[in-house]
Amino acid sequence: MTRIEGVRTTALLLTLALCVGAAGEDGGWGRSLEEAFRAAARSGRPVLAVFSKSTQGEPGALAEALVHPALVAAGCSFERVWVDARAERSAAERFGVEVPEVLILSWDGRVITRFVVPDGRERIAEPAKLAGQLAGELEAWRKEAAFVSREGAELVGREAPSWRPEGWLRGEPRQVSDARGKVILMRFFTNTCPYCAATMPALETLHRRYAGRGLLVLGFYHPKPYGVHRTLASVQEMLDGWKTTFPIALDTDWRTLNDYWLSGGARTATSASFLIDRKGRVRLVHSGPELHPGGGPGHEECRRAFVQLESAVQFLLDEP
Repeated sequence: MTRIEGVRTTALLLTLALCVGAAGEDGGWGRSLEEAFRAAARSGRPVLAVFSKSTQGEPGALAEALVHPALVAAGCSFERVWVDARAERSAAERFGVEVPEVLILSWDGRVITRFVVPDGRERIAEPAKLAGQLAGELEAWRKEAAFVSREGAELVGREAPSWRPEGWLRGEPRQVSDARGKVILMRFFTNTCPYCAATMPALETLHRRYAGRGLLVLGFYHPKPYGVHRTLASVQEMLDGWKTTFPIALDTDWRTLNDYWLSGGARTATSASFLIDRKGRVRLVHSGPELHPGGGPGHEECRRAFVQLESAVQFLLDEP
């Protein structure tokens, strides 16, 4: 946590809200946290959230002098959102906010750094040191989040397409609209893919941890190469070996895979994952091929991807 000392509270808060544009520009004060998170997910940028009991005060130059250079030094741009008194109670529960306070949040709701603003007037001690500390915290976040695939980022925020499998190997036939009110994690996989073999047990872990809270994990099987015939017995044998228990759809003609993924342009892999919120909107796309909590050297990106996915699952489950 970064504590800003020696700042008039109202001046700091109003300045942060205004630091990259006047109210109403590019979303400005009227942007909700949910909208800001969706925009940040599309761009990979952090969210600057301002929590205050008062919007009174004279705007100063603190944000421009300290916060903005720190973001630039860390190689980050950001979305900003003004949070009014109505949002403070839920924010206090979700983020542990002390009002007044400023938070820089990852798109999935994790706190990157926070500014607790004291009352009264005191001098700012070592502003250059503070700016350097902010830059360091943001740079650490940027490196941690660097694995996040921007391939498919244009899909975030859109309504999830309907499912068009030829059948279900496990689980009752269902449609995405039938699952409204649940958070959905779906993965396209095949039984000849070593990356899928590493990822599917990790999704089983999430299924076991969060199904009781409203997470629905689904696998969509597609044979590779396209058009090849594989017996259902061979697919079932593979699933048994992975010890997965969540529902499996048979997308043997790749219709759902095309609707969700391949029709959007050139893709690196077919084994993509999608996280869909309770309202049926895509909130995270992992372009594959692999994510899991284990593995040895060379699997750092896989582990970070799994941590981010689980964090996003928790964040969406907590959303109303």
